[in-house]
Amino acid sequence: MKRIACCFFAWCLLWGSLAISQEIDTLWLTLSRQTPETVTVCWLTDAAGSSTVRFGENVRTDATPCTLHQVEIPMPPRDGAFTYQVETQTADGVLRSQPHTLSGLPGDALRVVFLGNLHGKSLPPTIAAARPHLLVSCGDNVPCLHEKGLTKQQAAENLKPFARLVKNNADLFATTLFLSALGNHDREITPRGKRVPGPSLHYDPEATAFCRFFPLPGKRWCWTVAFPEFSLRLVGLDLNHVSDRGTSLETCHGWDSASEQFVWYQKVMENATEQTIVTIQNEAYPTVRKLAGGLWKPLLQKNDFFVAGFGHYAERTFLDGTTYFNTSTYGRGDRYPYANNAFFASADNFLLLVVGKDASSTARLMRLEDGLPLESPTNH
Repeated sequence: MKRIACCFFAWCLLWGSLAISQEIDTLWLTLSRQTPETVTVCWLTDAAGSSTVRFGENVRTDATPCTLHQVEIPMPPRDGAFTYQVETQTADGVLRSQPHTLSGLPGDALRVVFLGNLHGKSLPPTIAAARPHLLVSCGDNVPCLHEKGLTKQQAAENLKPFARLVKNNADLFATTLFLSALGNHDREITPRGKRVPGPSLHYDPEATAFCRFFPLPGKRWCWTVAFPEFSLRLVGLDLNHVSDRGTSLETCHGWDSASEQFVWYQKVMENATEQTIVTIQNEAYPTVRKLAGGLWKPLLQKNDFFVAGFGHYAERTFLDGTTYFNTSTYGRGDRYPYANNAFFASADNFLLLVVGKDASSTARLMRLEDGLPLESPTNH
């Protein structure tokens, strides 16, 4: 009898330790404010529970039960770092992540990697080797939101595709700040069908799941973040498949002169004083220049760099004082070269922007497979 009791006690201890040792493995970092004084730590759990982040000697906790956890903590000091770990107390036990290192912004040069067409895949080691302080997606983070058995409404709220992207790049997303513009695939709730007049049937123009998963500043579907120490401003727009506006294939928010997006972008660009301004979006640059009868064109000309994830290729064009890039981690698809292209290549690629503390900036398209330059740098 004593032996049975001892075995039962040992089993209880083992079961308790297993419950406590369950690991949180879907963890990502982003910015929720328009300047980077804080970092928002995000994670998912299957069971609802509290949200706790332990960082350095500090703790931040939100006791409200949830499965999508988002906790703001201070940005580490410049050129500094601290170890952080997240924890969720559920009815069945405590869930924890592995400890991760979060670095503060650099004192010398800010390194930003722009990515297009991630489609949920694992990124090669060349991205981490580029030593980015910030990852910025130009949209199409996932292939789609629809999955077998889901209604349209369920697909519009489906976070699983974004979670798979994070899991496929677990170390990178747990240690590097991530911002993203929207693409059409980020809100695709049924397979793309035929285009007919009427309301959208195949997309969620409001991007419900994306906006829940990524607590970006402001409206979330469009946002701006400034880095005053580097005189850098990033702006994310929601422009994709604009030719489908007003049809069953409509994907993005409006862009006409009276639209919420245009009025907001106009105000952002008029008030921007940074020496380097970069807009990120998912539509071809010649199309955006012509929107609203050409009213977008002068706003685009206020940018130093305008970065798209529209096509599956690498592209650079210089027009009216602005350098236009297209970048894609899958860069060997259909080609849409334009007469003004200064560089065009069918190659898997990413864009690396380096901004110095003197606000000097250099942007260059890099080959994804080995991290080597595809072209000469563009300086501003």
